[in-house]
Amino acid sequence: MSHSNVSSSTFWNIPPPRAFATALTMSWGKILTVKWPPFFLPARRYYVPLYFQDNRTPSPLSWRVFDIHENNKTFYSNLNVTTGGVTVSGTEWPLTGHTEISLIPRDDMPVGPLINAGENFQLLALGGRTITRDVVAMEDLQISLDNQPEDWLEIHAYQERTRGLE
Repeated sequence: MSHSNVSSSTFWNIPPPRAFATALTMSWGKILTVKWPPFFLPARRYYVPLYFQDNRTPSPLSWRVFDIHENNKTFYSNLNVTTGGVTVSGTEWPLTGHTEISLIPRDDMPVGPLINAGENFQLLALGGRTITRDVVAMEDLQISLDNQPEDWLEIHAYQERTRGLE
């Protein structure tokens, strides 16, 4: 476990800063395997964002490139983690049961892989229709979120200006 002072301000969805307070790391040439989440997942499709940020000072030897596998399937290849941070997302990733994430370093890397945080969101089928009460609930949820992406704020302002004009 490494403790570092890194920032999450460069990410589009602005993960909480505490997600980068620690990282799981592995030494050179070794695979980092994480059983996550620590409970059984129902057989569904999930949106899976994983967060990575290297806290080391950039140098010619600071490359950190590895492949990501989830349940032995390639999730992402040749991820280059930098001090600026990177998010990798699976938008409709099929998961079931106990899930295992493996970070497999390239042979020519001087350091091992790392991961700071991840999330799993189960996707729900809504039957292809949007019900008014669902729109209202989503708008209320949107307003309640901290650190909304800038384009969400623009959408909300437009909705407020046009409310009742339909």
